[in-house]
Amino acid sequence: MTFFRLDNKWLIWPLFLFLMVYAILRALFVEPLFDELATLYWYIQTGYLPGRGATMDANNHILNSLVSHQFFRLFGDHFFVYRLFALCSFPIYFFASRKFLLKTKTNFSILIFLALVSIHWIFDYFSFSRGYGPSLAFLILAFCFIQKWLEGHKTASYIGIMLSFLIALLCNLSLLIPLVILLFYLIFISLIRFKQFTTKQLFGFWITTLCFITFLIPVYIYIHKLKKAGGLWWGSLDGLWEVTGKSLAQNVLFTDTDFLKFIFLFLILILVLIFLINWRKTGFLNFIQKPECWIPALFGFALISFVVLARFMQVNYPMDRVGMYLVPLFILSFGLLVQKIPIAKWSLLLLLWFPVSFVYKMNLDTSVFSPEDRIHRTFYEKIADQVQTDDVISADYVSQASYAYLTRKEKTPHVATDYLTTDSLSRGDYHISWVDKLNWSGYSCLLYDQVSGTRLYKRTGKVEKQLILDTLIPQLKSNQSVISLLSLPLEGYSNQLIQAFIDGSVQLDKYCLDLNLRHEIQSVTGERRADNTRFNWYFGRKTDYSFHYPNHFISILPEDRFLHIRFYNDDLNEVTLKAVRVKIVAVTKSSNNLVARN
Repeated sequence: MTFFRLDNKWLIWPLFLFLMVYAILRALFVEPLFDELATLYWYIQTGYLPGRGATMDANNHILNSLVSHQFFRLFGDHFFVYRLFALCSFPIYFFASRKFLLKTKTNFSILIFLALVSIHWIFDYFSFSRGYGPSLAFLILAFCFIQKWLEGHKTASYIGIMLSFLIALLCNLSLLIPLVILLFYLIFISLIRFKQFTTKQLFGFWITTLCFITFLIPVYIYIHKLKKAGGLWWGSLDGLWEVTGKSLAQNVLFTDTDFLKFIFLFLILILVLIFLINWRKTGFLNFIQKPECWIPALFGFALISFVVLARFMQVNYPMDRVGMYLVPLFILSFGLLVQKIPIAKWSLLLLLWFPVSFVYKMNLDTSVFSPEDRIHRTFYEKIADQVQTDDVISADYVSQASYAYLTRKEKTPHVATDYLTTDSLSRGDYHISWVDKLNWSGYSCLLYDQVSGTRLYKRTGKVEKQLILDTLIPQLKSNQSVISLLSLPLEGYSNQLIQAFIDGSVQLDKYCLDLNLRHEIQSVTGERRADNTRFNWYFGRKTDYSFHYPNHFISILPEDRFLHIRFYNDDLNEVTLKAVRVKIVAVTKSSNNLVARN
Protein backbone atom coordinates (compact mmCIF):
# COMPACT_ATOMS: atom_id res chain seq x y z
CA MET A 1 0.00 0.00 0.00
CA THR A 2 3.01 2.33 0.20
CA PHE A 3 2.81 2.97 -3.55
CA PHE A 4 -0.91 3.80 -3.55
CA ARG A 5 -0.62 6.87 -1.37
CA LEU A 6 -1.37 10.51 -2.00
CA ASP A 7 2.16 11.54 -1.03
CA ASN A 8 3.76 9.23 -3.60
CA LYS A 9 4.92 11.48 -6.45
CA TRP A 10 5.63 8.43 -8.64
CA LEU A 11 1.90 7.74 -8.61
CA ILE A 12 0.51 11.27 -8.62
CA TRP A 13 2.58 12.85 -11.41
CA PRO A 14 2.17 10.06 -14.00
CA LEU A 15 -1.55 10.03 -13.20
CA PHE A 16 -1.77 13.80 -13.67
CA LEU A 17 0.16 13.73 -16.94
CA PHE A 18 -2.02 10.93 -18.27
CA LEU A 19 -5.24 12.74 -17.41
CA MET A 20 -3.94 16.09 -18.66
CA VAL A 21 -2.89 14.65 -22.02
CA TYR A 22 -6.25 12.91 -22.30
CA ALA A 23 -8.07 16.19 -21.56
CA ILE A 24 -6.00 18.01 -24.19
CA LEU A 25 -6.76 15.33 -26.78
CA ARG A 26 -10.47 15.57 -26.02
CA ALA A 27 -10.33 19.35 -26.35
CA LEU A 28 -8.69 18.91 -29.74
CA PHE A 29 -10.83 16.14 -31.23
CA VAL A 30 -14.29 16.03 -29.62
CA GLU A 31 -16.77 18.07 -31.65
CA PRO A 32 -18.44 20.88 -29.67
CA LEU A 33 -21.64 20.38 -27.73
CA PHE A 34 -24.66 22.51 -28.52
CA ASP A 35 -24.15 24.31 -25.19
CA GLU A 36 -20.63 25.25 -26.26
CA LEU A 37 -21.84 26.45 -29.65
CA ALA A 38 -24.60 28.53 -28.06
CA THR A 39 -21.97 30.12 -25.81
CA LEU A 40 -19.84 30.84 -28.89
CA TYR A 41 -22.68 32.34 -30.93
CA TRP A 42 -24.29 34.37 -28.14
CA TYR A 43 -21.37 35.47 -25.99
CA ILE A 44 -17.84 34.59 -27.16
CA GLN A 45 -18.24 36.06 -30.67
CA THR A 46 -20.29 39.03 -29.54
CA GLY A 47 -18.62 40.00 -26.27
CA TYR A 48 -22.08 40.71 -24.80
CA LEU A 49 -21.30 39.46 -21.27
CA PRO A 50 -23.85 40.60 -20.07
CA GLY A 51 -24.75 43.96 -21.52
CA ARG A 52 -25.92 45.36 -24.82
CA GLY A 53 -27.63 42.68 -26.82
CA ALA A 54 -26.75 39.87 -24.38
CA THR A 55 -29.05 36.87 -24.50
CA MET A 56 -30.56 36.41 -21.04
CA ASP A 57 -29.75 32.78 -20.43
CA ALA A 58 -27.97 30.79 -17.72
CA ASN A 59 -25.85 29.35 -20.53
CA ASN A 60 -23.68 32.44 -20.05
CA HIS A 61 -20.91 31.21 -17.74
CA ILE A 62 -19.58 34.73 -17.42
CA LEU A 63 -15.88 34.18 -16.72
CA ASN A 64 -15.55 31.41 -19.31
CA SER A 65 -17.32 33.60 -21.88
CA LEU A 66 -15.17 36.61 -21.05
CA VAL A 67 -11.83 34.76 -21.21
CA SER A 68 -12.87 32.89 -24.37
CA HIS A 69 -13.96 36.17 -26.00
CA GLN A 70 -10.45 37.54 -25.47
CA PHE A 71 -8.96 34.34 -26.91
CA PHE A 72 -11.34 34.71 -29.88
CA ARG A 73 -10.03 38.21 -30.51
CA LEU A 74 -6.39 37.20 -30.08
CA PHE A 75 -6.20 33.83 -31.79
CA GLY A 76 -9.21 33.63 -34.07
CA ASP A 77 -11.90 31.03 -34.54
CA HIS A 78 -10.51 27.76 -33.15
CA PHE A 79 -12.60 25.73 -30.72
CA PHE A 80 -9.54 24.40 -28.93
CA VAL A 81 -8.78 28.01 -27.99
CA TYR A 82 -12.24 28.42 -26.44
CA ARG A 83 -11.58 25.34 -24.32
CA LEU A 84 -8.26 26.55 -22.93
CA PHE A 85 -9.78 28.15 -19.83
CA ALA A 86 -11.40 24.87 -18.77
CA LEU A 87 -8.25 22.92 -19.63
CA CYS A 88 -6.07 25.22 -17.53
CA SER A 89 -8.37 24.74 -14.54
CA PHE A 90 -7.90 20.96 -14.44
CA PRO A 91 -4.47 21.13 -12.71
CA ILE A 92 -6.12 23.28 -10.03
CA TYR A 93 -8.85 20.69 -9.53
CA PHE A 94 -6.38 17.80 -9.48
CA PHE A 95 -3.81 19.23 -7.09
CA ALA A 96 -6.34 21.05 -4.88
CA SER A 97 -8.18 17.73 -4.40
CA ARG A 98 -4.89 16.07 -3.47
CA LYS A 99 -3.87 18.82 -1.07
CA PHE A 100 -7.26 18.83 0.62
CA LEU A 101 -7.18 15.06 1.20
CA LEU A 102 -3.51 14.87 2.23
CA LYS A 103 -4.43 16.21 5.64
CA THR A 104 -6.79 13.33 6.38
CA LYS A 105 -3.73 11.06 6.72
CA THR A 106 -5.32 7.67 6.08
CA ASN A 107 -4.42 4.97 3.58
CA PHE A 108 -7.90 5.20 2.10
CA SER A 109 -7.65 8.86 1.07
CA ILE A 110 -6.20 7.74 -2.26
CA LEU A 111 -9.52 6.05 -3.09
CA ILE A 112 -11.42 9.30 -2.45
CA PHE A 113 -8.93 11.19 -4.58
CA LEU A 114 -9.13 8.71 -7.47
CA ALA A 115 -12.91 8.95 -7.36
CA LEU A 116 -12.84 12.76 -7.53
CA VAL A 117 -10.54 12.91 -10.56
CA SER A 118 -12.07 10.00 -12.51
CA ILE A 119 -15.75 10.87 -12.81
CA HIS A 120 -15.84 10.91 -16.59
CA TRP A 121 -18.94 13.11 -16.75
CA ILE A 122 -17.20 15.80 -14.69
CA PHE A 123 -13.88 15.24 -16.42
CA ASP A 124 -15.57 15.95 -19.77
CA TYR A 125 -16.15 19.54 -18.67
CA PHE A 126 -12.45 20.22 -18.28
CA SER A 127 -12.18 19.92 -22.06
CA PHE A 128 -15.36 21.84 -22.94
CA SER A 129 -15.88 25.58 -23.22
CA ARG A 130 -18.18 25.64 -20.20
CA GLY A 131 -17.84 26.93 -16.66
CA TYR A 132 -18.73 23.77 -14.74
CA GLY A 133 -15.22 22.30 -14.63
CA PRO A 134 -13.47 25.53 -13.61
CA SER A 135 -16.14 26.24 -10.98
CA LEU A 136 -15.45 22.87 -9.32
CA ALA A 137 -11.70 23.51 -9.49
CA PHE A 138 -12.06 26.76 -7.57
CA LEU A 139 -14.61 25.28 -5.17
CA ILE A 140 -12.11 22.57 -4.15
CA LEU A 141 -9.40 25.24 -3.98
CA ALA A 142 -11.65 27.18 -1.60
CA PHE A 143 -11.88 24.03 0.55
CA CYS A 144 -8.07 24.02 0.82
CA PHE A 145 -8.05 27.66 1.89
CA ILE A 146 -10.81 26.96 4.43
CA GLN A 147 -8.69 24.18 5.97
CA LYS A 148 -5.73 26.53 6.20
CA TRP A 149 -7.82 29.41 7.61
CA LEU A 150 -9.33 27.18 10.30
CA GLU A 151 -5.82 26.30 11.48
CA GLY A 152 -4.52 29.84 11.96
CA HIS A 153 -7.26 32.37 11.01
CA LYS A 154 -4.81 34.19 8.77
CA THR A 155 -6.24 37.00 6.67
CA ALA A 156 -4.32 35.88 3.57
CA SER A 157 -6.02 32.48 3.75
CA TYR A 158 -9.42 34.09 4.11
CA ILE A 159 -8.79 36.35 1.12
CA GLY A 160 -7.89 33.17 -0.79
CA ILE A 161 -11.26 31.70 0.20
CA MET A 162 -13.21 34.74 -0.97
CA LEU A 163 -11.27 35.00 -4.25
CA SER A 164 -11.91 31.31 -4.91
CA PHE A 165 -15.61 31.86 -4.14
CA LEU A 166 -15.73 34.81 -6.52
CA ILE A 167 -14.06 32.99 -9.40
CA ALA A 168 -16.15 29.85 -8.87
CA LEU A 169 -19.36 31.89 -8.90
CA LEU A 170 -18.39 33.78 -12.05
CA CYS A 171 -17.68 30.43 -13.68
CA ASN A 172 -21.03 28.95 -12.68
CA LEU A 173 -23.85 30.94 -11.05
CA SER A 174 -25.52 27.74 -9.81
CA LEU A 175 -22.84 27.59 -7.08
CA LEU A 176 -24.51 30.52 -5.33
CA ILE A 177 -26.33 28.26 -2.83
CA PRO A 178 -23.33 26.23 -1.57
CA LEU A 179 -21.12 29.33 -1.48
CA VAL A 180 -23.65 31.27 0.62
CA ILE A 181 -23.93 28.27 2.96
CA LEU A 182 -20.15 28.20 3.32
CA LEU A 183 -20.08 31.96 3.93
CA PHE A 184 -22.54 31.59 6.79
CA TYR A 185 -20.40 28.75 8.17
CA LEU A 186 -17.28 30.92 8.13
CA ILE A 187 -19.11 33.79 9.80
CA PHE A 188 -20.43 31.39 12.44
CA ILE A 189 -16.88 30.14 13.12
CA SER A 190 -15.63 33.71 13.51
CA LEU A 191 -18.36 34.41 16.07
CA ILE A 192 -17.92 31.33 18.24
CA ARG A 193 -14.10 31.53 18.03
CA PHE A 194 -13.70 35.30 18.12
CA LYS A 195 -11.39 35.12 21.17
CA GLN A 196 -8.87 33.21 19.07
CA PHE A 197 -8.69 36.04 16.52
CA THR A 198 -6.42 39.04 16.83
CA THR A 199 -7.93 42.48 16.24
CA LYS A 200 -6.12 42.65 12.91
CA GLN A 201 -7.48 39.25 11.86
CA LEU A 202 -11.05 40.21 12.80
CA PHE A 203 -10.74 43.48 10.86
CA GLY A 204 -9.40 41.64 7.79
CA PHE A 205 -12.14 39.01 8.12
CA TRP A 206 -15.04 41.47 8.19
CA ILE A 207 -13.67 43.79 5.52
CA THR A 208 -13.13 40.83 3.16
CA THR A 209 -16.56 39.40 4.00
CA LEU A 210 -18.28 42.74 3.33
CA CYS A 211 -16.47 43.04 0.01
CA PHE A 212 -17.70 39.61 -1.04
CA ILE A 213 -21.27 40.34 0.11
CA THR A 214 -21.16 43.57 -1.91
CA PHE A 215 -20.14 41.50 -4.93
CA LEU A 216 -23.07 39.14 -4.28
CA ILE A 217 -25.63 41.95 -4.64
CA PRO A 218 -25.24 42.47 -8.43
CA VAL A 219 -24.93 38.70 -8.86
CA TYR A 220 -28.29 38.23 -7.11
CA ILE A 221 -29.85 41.01 -9.22
CA TYR A 222 -28.58 39.37 -12.40
CA ILE A 223 -29.89 35.94 -11.31
CA HIS A 224 -33.26 37.53 -10.52
CA LYS A 225 -33.34 39.08 -14.01
CA LEU A 226 -32.51 35.70 -15.51
CA LYS A 227 -35.41 34.14 -13.62
CA LYS A 228 -37.82 36.85 -14.79
CA ALA A 229 -36.60 36.43 -18.38
CA GLY A 230 -37.15 32.66 -18.19
CA GLY A 231 -33.41 31.98 -18.39
CA LEU A 232 -33.44 29.59 -15.40
CA TRP A 233 -35.71 27.07 -17.07
CA TRP A 234 -33.44 24.02 -16.76
CA GLY A 235 -34.81 21.50 -14.29
CA SER A 236 -38.35 21.29 -12.94
CA LEU A 237 -40.43 21.16 -9.76
CA ASP A 238 -41.14 17.43 -10.03
CA GLY A 239 -39.16 16.47 -6.94
CA LEU A 240 -35.62 16.18 -5.60
CA TRP A 241 -35.11 12.58 -6.65
CA GLU A 242 -37.04 12.80 -9.94
CA VAL A 243 -35.09 15.84 -11.15
CA THR A 244 -31.78 16.03 -9.31
CA GLY A 245 -31.22 12.47 -8.12
CA LYS A 246 -32.10 10.69 -11.35
CA SER A 247 -30.19 13.05 -13.62
CA LEU A 248 -27.02 12.80 -11.51
CA ALA A 249 -27.31 9.02 -11.22
CA GLN A 250 -27.73 8.68 -14.99
CA ASN A 251 -24.54 10.65 -15.67
CA VAL A 252 -22.44 9.06 -12.93
CA LEU A 253 -23.79 5.51 -12.60
CA PHE A 254 -25.35 5.35 -16.09
CA THR A 255 -28.75 4.30 -14.79
CA ASP A 256 -31.57 6.14 -13.03
CA THR A 257 -33.51 3.20 -11.68
CA ASP A 258 -35.69 4.08 -8.69
CA PHE A 259 -33.96 1.36 -6.66
CA LEU A 260 -30.99 3.74 -6.38
CA LYS A 261 -33.15 6.16 -4.42
CA PHE A 262 -33.41 3.69 -1.55
CA ILE A 263 -29.68 2.93 -1.70
CA PHE A 264 -28.86 6.64 -1.44
CA LEU A 265 -31.36 7.13 1.39
CA PHE A 266 -29.75 4.23 3.26
CA LEU A 267 -26.25 5.64 2.70
CA ILE A 268 -27.33 9.12 3.82
CA LEU A 269 -28.87 7.68 6.99
CA ILE A 270 -25.63 5.81 7.74
CA LEU A 271 -23.62 9.00 7.15
CA VAL A 272 -25.92 10.99 9.44
CA LEU A 273 -25.43 8.35 12.16
CA ILE A 274 -21.62 8.46 11.78
CA PHE A 275 -21.79 12.26 11.74
CA LEU A 276 -23.70 12.35 15.05
CA ILE A 277 -21.40 9.77 16.67
CA ASN A 278 -18.32 11.85 15.72
CA TRP A 279 -20.02 15.01 16.96
CA ARG A 280 -20.72 13.42 20.35
CA LYS A 281 -17.30 11.82 20.56
CA THR A 282 -15.25 14.88 19.53
CA GLY A 283 -17.38 17.65 20.99
CA PHE A 284 -19.19 20.36 19.06
CA LEU A 285 -16.47 23.05 19.15
CA ASN A 286 -13.78 20.70 17.90
CA PHE A 287 -15.92 18.76 15.45
CA ILE A 288 -17.35 21.81 13.68
CA GLN A 289 -13.91 22.76 12.37
CA LYS A 290 -13.16 19.35 10.89
CA PRO A 291 -13.83 18.69 7.19
CA GLU A 292 -15.78 15.56 8.14
CA CYS A 293 -18.24 17.99 9.74
CA TRP A 294 -18.52 20.95 7.38
CA ILE A 295 -18.33 19.05 4.07
CA PRO A 296 -21.28 16.70 4.90
CA ALA A 297 -23.10 19.66 6.47
CA LEU A 298 -22.66 21.61 3.23
CA PHE A 299 -24.06 18.68 1.25
CA GLY A 300 -27.04 18.33 3.59
CA PHE A 301 -27.89 22.03 3.73
CA ALA A 302 -27.65 22.26 -0.07
CA LEU A 303 -30.28 19.52 -0.41
CA ILE A 304 -32.51 21.22 2.15
CA SER A 305 -32.12 24.53 0.29
CA PHE A 306 -33.30 22.94 -2.97
CA VAL A 307 -36.47 21.68 -1.30
CA VAL A 308 -37.20 25.02 0.41
CA LEU A 309 -36.58 27.07 -2.74
CA ALA A 310 -38.71 24.75 -4.85
CA ARG A 311 -41.66 24.71 -2.46
CA PHE A 312 -41.75 28.35 -1.43
CA MET A 313 -40.16 30.23 -4.35
CA GLN A 314 -40.88 27.89 -7.29
CA VAL A 315 -37.17 27.61 -8.09
CA ASN A 316 -36.56 24.47 -10.16
CA TYR A 317 -34.68 21.57 -8.65
CA PRO A 318 -31.22 21.47 -10.26
CA MET A 319 -30.83 18.91 -13.02
CA ASP A 320 -27.68 17.12 -14.27
CA ARG A 321 -24.83 19.64 -14.75
CA VAL A 322 -26.53 22.38 -12.70
CA GLY A 323 -26.26 20.09 -9.68
CA MET A 324 -22.91 18.62 -10.70
CA TYR A 325 -21.14 19.88 -7.56
CA LEU A 326 -23.29 17.54 -5.45
CA VAL A 327 -21.32 14.56 -6.78
CA PRO A 328 -17.88 15.52 -5.38
CA LEU A 329 -19.61 16.75 -2.20
CA PHE A 330 -21.24 13.36 -1.72
CA ILE A 331 -17.99 11.49 -2.45
CA LEU A 332 -16.11 13.67 0.05
CA SER A 333 -18.85 13.31 2.66
CA PHE A 334 -18.93 9.54 2.25
CA GLY A 335 -15.15 9.19 2.21
CA LEU A 336 -14.31 11.55 5.09
CA LEU A 337 -16.92 10.06 7.42
CA VAL A 338 -16.42 6.38 6.59
CA GLN A 339 -12.61 6.19 6.32
CA LYS A 340 -12.10 6.63 10.06
CA ILE A 341 -14.55 3.89 11.05
CA PRO A 342 -12.56 0.62 11.15
CA ILE A 343 -15.55 -1.61 10.51
CA ALA A 344 -16.79 0.50 7.56
CA LYS A 345 -13.67 1.84 5.85
CA TRP A 346 -13.43 -1.10 3.46
CA SER A 347 -16.70 0.07 1.91
CA LEU A 348 -14.58 2.82 0.32
CA LEU A 349 -13.55 0.20 -2.22
CA LEU A 350 -16.92 1.01 -3.82
CA LEU A 351 -15.28 4.22 -5.02
CA LEU A 352 -13.22 2.14 -7.45
CA TRP A 353 -16.33 2.28 -9.63
CA PHE A 354 -15.20 5.70 -10.81
CA PRO A 355 -11.72 4.87 -12.16
CA VAL A 356 -13.01 1.60 -13.63
CA SER A 357 -15.96 3.28 -15.38
CA PHE A 358 -13.62 6.10 -16.44
CA VAL A 359 -11.40 3.69 -18.35
CA TYR A 360 -14.48 2.06 -19.90
CA LYS A 361 -15.86 5.43 -21.06
CA MET A 362 -12.61 6.81 -22.48
CA ASN A 363 -13.05 8.14 -26.03
CA LEU A 364 -12.18 11.01 -28.36
CA ASP A 365 -15.51 11.47 -30.10
CA THR A 366 -18.37 11.90 -27.61
CA SER A 367 -19.37 12.76 -24.03
CA VAL A 368 -21.28 11.21 -21.17
CA PHE A 369 -23.83 14.02 -21.18
CA SER A 370 -25.88 14.70 -24.33
CA PRO A 371 -23.86 12.72 -26.86
CA GLU A 372 -26.59 13.64 -29.38
CA ASP A 373 -25.89 17.38 -29.03
CA ARG A 374 -23.32 17.45 -31.83
CA ILE A 375 -22.65 16.46 -35.43
CA HIS A 376 -19.36 14.70 -36.09
CA ARG A 377 -17.22 16.00 -38.95
CA THR A 378 -17.18 12.60 -40.66
CA PHE A 379 -20.99 12.60 -40.64
CA TYR A 380 -21.05 16.16 -41.94
CA GLU A 381 -18.81 15.12 -44.82
CA LYS A 382 -21.26 12.34 -45.67
CA ILE A 383 -24.08 14.91 -45.70
CA ALA A 384 -22.06 17.20 -47.98
CA ASP A 385 -21.52 14.30 -50.39
CA GLN A 386 -25.27 13.70 -50.65
CA VAL A 387 -26.53 17.26 -51.03
CA GLN A 388 -26.51 18.92 -54.46
CA THR A 389 -26.04 22.64 -55.08
CA ASP A 390 -29.70 23.73 -55.08
CA ASP A 391 -30.98 21.21 -52.56
CA VAL A 392 -32.56 22.79 -49.52
CA ILE A 393 -31.18 21.70 -46.14
CA SER A 394 -33.31 22.18 -43.06
CA ALA A 395 -32.21 21.35 -39.54
CA ASP A 396 -33.50 21.25 -36.00
CA TYR A 397 -32.22 24.13 -33.87
CA VAL A 398 -29.63 21.99 -32.08
CA SER A 399 -28.48 20.26 -35.27
CA GLN A 400 -28.22 23.53 -37.19
CA ALA A 401 -25.90 24.96 -34.54
CA SER A 402 -23.48 22.08 -35.17
CA TYR A 403 -23.97 22.06 -38.93
CA ALA A 404 -23.35 25.81 -39.21
CA TYR A 405 -20.07 25.62 -37.33
CA LEU A 406 -18.84 22.70 -39.42
CA THR A 407 -19.50 24.64 -42.65
CA ARG A 408 -17.10 27.41 -41.59
CA LYS A 409 -14.23 25.57 -43.24
CA GLU A 410 -16.02 25.56 -46.59
CA LYS A 411 -15.18 28.15 -49.23
CA THR A 412 -18.90 28.72 -49.86
CA PRO A 413 -21.06 27.35 -47.04
CA HIS A 414 -24.40 25.82 -47.97
CA VAL A 415 -26.65 27.66 -45.50
CA ALA A 416 -29.46 25.61 -43.94
CA THR A 417 -32.94 26.92 -43.22
CA ASP A 418 -34.55 26.91 -39.81
CA TYR A 419 -37.05 24.12 -39.35
CA LEU A 420 -40.23 25.18 -37.56
CA THR A 421 -42.25 22.36 -36.01
CA THR A 422 -45.41 24.35 -36.72
CA ASP A 423 -44.67 24.70 -40.44
CA SER A 424 -44.21 21.55 -42.55
CA LEU A 425 -43.18 23.72 -45.51
CA SER A 426 -40.00 24.65 -43.64
CA ARG A 427 -38.73 21.12 -44.20
CA GLY A 428 -36.01 20.96 -46.81
CA ASP A 429 -35.09 18.44 -49.48
CA TYR A 430 -32.77 17.10 -46.77
CA HIS A 431 -33.42 17.41 -43.05
CA ILE A 432 -30.85 16.99 -40.25
CA SER A 433 -32.29 15.94 -36.92
CA TRP A 434 -31.05 14.86 -33.51
CA VAL A 435 -34.54 13.57 -32.60
CA ASP A 436 -34.67 9.79 -32.10
CA LYS A 437 -36.79 9.12 -35.18
CA LEU A 438 -39.02 11.22 -37.43
CA ASN A 439 -42.00 9.53 -39.03
CA TRP A 440 -42.68 12.10 -41.73
CA SER A 441 -44.71 11.21 -44.78
CA GLY A 442 -42.61 11.64 -47.91
CA TYR A 443 -39.25 11.35 -46.13
CA SER A 444 -36.88 8.47 -45.54
CA CYS A 445 -33.81 8.17 -43.32
CA LEU A 446 -30.74 8.26 -45.54
CA LEU A 447 -27.85 8.43 -43.05
CA TYR A 448 -27.48 7.61 -39.37
CA ASP A 449 -24.55 8.51 -37.10
CA GLN A 450 -23.98 5.66 -34.62
CA VAL A 451 -22.07 7.88 -32.17
CA SER A 452 -24.35 10.91 -31.84
CA GLY A 453 -27.62 9.47 -33.13
CA THR A 454 -27.97 12.28 -35.68
CA ARG A 455 -30.00 11.36 -38.77
CA LEU A 456 -30.21 12.77 -42.29
CA TYR A 457 -33.64 12.48 -43.91
CA LYS A 458 -34.34 12.91 -47.63
CA ARG A 459 -37.53 13.93 -49.42
CA THR A 460 -38.56 10.86 -51.43
CA GLY A 461 -40.85 12.41 -54.04
CA LYS A 462 -40.05 14.72 -56.93
CA VAL A 463 -40.96 18.40 -57.06
CA GLU A 464 -41.28 20.11 -60.43
CA LYS A 465 -40.51 23.81 -60.54
CA GLN A 466 -40.79 26.69 -63.01
CA LEU A 467 -38.31 29.55 -63.08
CA ILE A 468 -40.03 32.92 -62.61
CA LEU A 469 -37.05 35.17 -61.90
CA ASP A 470 -33.29 35.01 -62.32
CA THR A 471 -31.43 38.25 -61.66
CA LEU A 472 -27.90 39.35 -60.83
CA ILE A 473 -26.97 42.29 -58.62
CA PRO A 474 -23.36 43.15 -59.59
CA GLN A 475 -22.59 45.24 -56.49
CA LEU A 476 -24.42 46.91 -53.65
CA LYS A 477 -22.74 48.94 -50.93
CA SER A 478 -24.50 50.25 -47.82
CA ASN A 479 -24.19 50.93 -44.10
CA GLN A 480 -27.95 51.17 -43.54
CA SER A 481 -29.81 48.93 -41.12
CA VAL A 482 -31.87 47.43 -43.98
CA ILE A 483 -30.23 46.54 -47.31
CA SER A 484 -32.85 45.58 -49.88
CA LEU A 485 -31.95 43.03 -52.55
CA LEU A 486 -35.29 42.49 -54.19
CA SER A 487 -39.01 43.20 -53.93
CA LEU A 488 -41.10 40.84 -56.04
CA PRO A 489 -44.83 41.55 -56.69
CA LEU A 490 -46.86 38.45 -55.94
CA GLU A 491 -49.94 39.05 -58.12
CA GLY A 492 -50.65 35.89 -60.03
CA TYR A 493 -48.98 33.55 -57.50
CA SER A 494 -51.82 33.27 -54.99
CA ASN A 495 -52.18 29.81 -53.43
CA GLN A 496 -48.87 28.72 -54.93
CA LEU A 497 -45.55 27.71 -53.46
CA ILE A 498 -42.46 29.70 -54.39
CA GLN A 499 -38.84 29.23 -53.47
CA ALA A 500 -35.79 31.50 -53.56
CA PHE A 501 -32.13 30.61 -54.15
CA ILE A 502 -29.56 33.25 -53.28
CA ASP A 503 -25.80 33.22 -53.55
CA GLY A 504 -23.18 35.90 -53.55
CA SER A 505 -20.22 37.44 -51.77
CA VAL A 506 -20.07 39.71 -48.71
CA GLN A 507 -17.32 42.12 -47.71
CA LEU A 508 -17.38 43.92 -44.36
CA ASP A 509 -15.33 46.74 -42.91
CA LYS A 510 -15.13 44.66 -39.70
CA TYR A 511 -16.54 41.32 -38.66
CA CYS A 512 -20.26 41.62 -38.24
CA LEU A 513 -22.28 40.07 -35.45
CA ASP A 514 -25.77 40.89 -36.67
CA LEU A 515 -25.85 40.65 -40.46
CA ASN A 516 -28.71 38.35 -41.46
CA LEU A 517 -30.65 37.58 -44.62
CA ARG A 518 -34.43 37.56 -44.41
CA HIS A 519 -37.30 36.64 -46.70
CA GLU A 520 -40.38 38.71 -45.84
CA ILE A 521 -43.89 38.32 -47.22
CA GLN A 522 -45.88 41.56 -47.05
CA SER A 523 -49.69 41.36 -47.06
CA VAL A 524 -52.18 43.88 -48.42
CA THR A 525 -52.54 45.31 -44.88
CA GLY A 526 -48.78 45.79 -44.52
CA GLU A 527 -48.33 42.88 -42.12
CA ARG A 528 -45.19 40.80 -42.62
CA ARG A 529 -44.12 37.28 -41.92
CA ALA A 530 -40.47 36.44 -42.23
CA ASP A 531 -37.84 33.78 -41.87
CA ASN A 532 -34.34 34.54 -40.75
CA THR A 533 -30.88 33.12 -41.41
CA ARG A 534 -28.11 32.94 -38.84
CA PHE A 535 -25.13 34.25 -40.78
CA ASN A 536 -23.08 34.84 -37.65
CA TRP A 537 -23.32 31.10 -36.93
CA TYR A 538 -21.88 30.29 -40.34
CA PHE A 539 -19.25 32.99 -40.81
CA GLY A 540 -18.09 34.06 -37.34
CA ARG A 541 -15.41 36.74 -37.57
CA LYS A 542 -14.91 36.54 -41.34
CA THR A 543 -15.04 39.87 -43.18
CA ASP A 544 -14.92 38.47 -46.71
CA TYR A 545 -16.95 35.40 -47.60
CA SER A 546 -19.30 33.77 -50.09
CA PHE A 547 -22.57 32.02 -49.33
CA HIS A 548 -25.18 29.84 -50.99
CA TYR A 549 -28.68 29.85 -49.50
CA PRO A 550 -31.52 27.81 -51.01
CA ASN A 551 -34.58 28.71 -48.95
CA HIS A 552 -37.52 26.44 -48.14
CA PHE A 553 -40.92 26.68 -49.81
CA ILE A 554 -43.02 29.76 -49.06
CA SER A 555 -46.81 29.63 -49.34
CA ILE A 556 -48.36 32.65 -51.05
CA LEU A 557 -51.72 33.56 -49.54
CA PRO A 558 -54.45 35.50 -51.41
CA GLU A 559 -53.75 38.62 -49.35
CA ASP A 560 -49.97 38.59 -49.96
CA ARG A 561 -48.58 41.35 -52.18
CA PHE A 562 -44.76 41.37 -52.07
CA LEU A 563 -41.79 39.14 -51.37
CA HIS A 564 -38.94 41.22 -49.92
CA ILE A 565 -35.44 39.78 -49.73
CA ARG A 566 -33.26 41.91 -47.48
CA PHE A 567 -30.12 41.97 -45.41
CA TYR A 568 -30.57 43.32 -41.89
CA ASN A 569 -27.45 45.12 -40.74
CA ASP A 570 -28.20 45.87 -37.08
CA ASP A 571 -24.62 46.97 -36.29
CA LEU A 572 -24.65 49.49 -39.19
CA ASN A 573 -21.40 48.13 -40.60
CA GLU A 574 -20.15 49.03 -44.05
CA VAL A 575 -21.41 46.12 -46.18
CA THR A 576 -20.45 45.43 -49.79
CA LEU A 577 -22.45 42.77 -51.62
CA LYS A 578 -20.97 41.43 -54.85
CA ALA A 579 -22.35 39.22 -57.62
CA VAL A 580 -25.54 38.44 -55.71
CA ARG A 581 -27.71 36.12 -57.77
CA VAL A 582 -31.37 35.74 -56.86
CA LYS A 583 -33.32 32.93 -58.48
CA ILE A 584 -37.00 32.35 -57.71
CA VAL A 585 -39.07 29.37 -58.79
CA ALA A 586 -42.70 28.32 -58.42
CA VAL A 587 -43.77 24.76 -57.70
CA THR A 588 -45.82 23.33 -60.57
CA LYS A 589 -46.13 19.71 -59.51
CA SER A 590 -45.21 17.61 -56.49
CA SER A 591 -45.46 13.93 -55.71
CA ASN A 592 -45.12 14.77 -52.00
CA ASN A 593 -48.52 16.43 -51.79
CA LEU A 594 -46.99 19.80 -51.01
CA VAL A 595 -49.91 22.20 -50.63
CA ALA A 596 -49.88 25.96 -50.25
CA ARG A 597 -51.84 27.26 -47.29
CA ASN A 598 -54.90 29.35 -48.08
